[in-house]
Amino acid sequence: MLSFFVISVSIIFYHVYSNHLEWKKRKEEETTMMWHKGQPVKFQDSVINTASVPITMIAYKPIPQQGDGPLPPEVKKIVYNGGSLVRFREPETPPVIDQRKLSFNPIKETEEEHEQEEEEEEEESRASAVLPSPFIPEWLLEVPEDLDVLIVERHFEDAYNLIEKTREFLNETQPSTGRESLDVSFVTEMRKKLDTRVDTLTVMLTKELKVTPEKSLQGGLRSARPFIRVLNQLNKASLSCDLFLALCSSILRAQLKRVRRDGPALNYVSSASTVFFTNLSLMTTELQKVAFPGTGECAAAFVVWATREFNLFVSYVIRELFVTQSSLSSLSPCIAAVSTKCDQLTSLGLDLRYLLDGALRGPLTKALKETRDKLTDTIKLRCSEDKWKPFNLNNRQQRDKFLAEFSEAGLTSMTSYLTGDCWLRLSNNTILFTRLYLSLLQDCFQLATSELLYSIEDTLYVVMQHQLKHVDASLRNDQLADEREFIVQNADFILNNLLTLCENKFEQHFQFKSKKLETKEKVEKLCV
Repeated sequence: MLSFFVISVSIIFYHVYSNHLEWKKRKEEETTMMWHKGQPVKFQDSVINTASVPITMIAYKPIPQQGDGPLPPEVKKIVYNGGSLVRFREPETPPVIDQRKLSFNPIKETEEEHEQEEEEEEEESRASAVLPSPFIPEWLLEVPEDLDVLIVERHFEDAYNLIEKTREFLNETQPSTGRESLDVSFVTEMRKKLDTRVDTLTVMLTKELKVTPEKSLQGGLRSARPFIRVLNQLNKASLSCDLFLALCSSILRAQLKRVRRDGPALNYVSSASTVFFTNLSLMTTELQKVAFPGTGECAAAFVVWATREFNLFVSYVIRELFVTQSSLSSLSPCIAAVSTKCDQLTSLGLDLRYLLDGALRGPLTKALKETRDKLTDTIKLRCSEDKWKPFNLNNRQQRDKFLAEFSEAGLTSMTSYLTGDCWLRLSNNTILFTRLYLSLLQDCFQLATSELLYSIEDTLYVVMQHQLKHVDASLRNDQLADEREFIVQNADFILNNLLTLCENKFEQHFQFKSKKLETKEKVEKLCV
């Protein structure tokens, strides 16, 4: 029994001692220490690479110098590249080692440091976001979200007011103002957010002002006023001016399309001219007094735009009026109406009359020449049929109507040519020519411009000369010797009444005398 107990104790002691030895050996192999750049490092013999660079190694225990005798049994010296690596057993109480610094891999060590720095920055940003500066009001933090809501709901003026309020607050809290200042990074970030919202607001306003086939132009320029005003306040005057002028072009075209084309082309052109110049006047007033008041930022662009639109309109008028050989009496009222309405724009500071005169010079010169040729042919035909007989007015009613007509035209001496109740000592040809010439003179006055002055004077001269040639030929005709006195009376009427009246009217209208119309002396010699 006793022997069994002794054997058992011996076996147990043997196992305990064996385990202790194995544990001690394993610990010696796993816990070899060294100092690398002032830091304790754990290493294994298999991972030591001493061929890269010399490493200064300092052991916990002093290393005996050469000549001091052999190294202690717990220190083993390894010689490499002229240097030495000292290996020793771990002291009984090793220092506390930071496990994050026990790596020989420099790349891994750098990555870990970089990750640690990023984590610290994220923590700081989260802390700053969660805990704002005590000087930042709550409404300022909600400005970006509030602006998004206002823009989506199309409260553009309120959005602009909030932007200006925020900018003023940020400017007042600058360090230079001496007041409590905000964090620079916060101010920079807030300004970036404001700029982003301003861009979004500009895009939305541009969409509101752009003309598309789906949009209605019934509101006209009045509905565009708030959008133009906000764009101007955002210092987008150039953009708002372009959008304003594009809207004006669309409105003009829409209004002109509504003009009905019933009746002759001349009536249509008169109606279209009224619509065009009325709308152009309203747009000029809108520009000067509402859209861009007190500024000349859009004035130059508006003049260029108005010139382009006016040239398009005039080309359209020319195409409608002169496509066929219209008479001068039909053209002159339309041209006069266009000229009058064009002159009305001068009171608003927009003078387009020179463009109208330049555009109409060629077509009207051609029309005057065609009219002159037609009238001369008519005069030749009537002169060939002239019998040089007194004109019969038939009755007193016709006589009174005739005298009133010529008196209104300026010929008040017609009563001196009356014989009896209804006879007139003027031929039918002379009466027809008088009416024709007075009508021609009035039409020329309605078309009168400095560019057309030569053509007008030439037309009046040529037409008068053809009638005077007929009188001259009749006075020289021996077959008409019996009617010579009657022919002289007609010549006297044409020279001293009709031609004198036309010369005076010409001088009053053009402020100078016409040398071409002064043909009295040449014909008066024939009347003697």
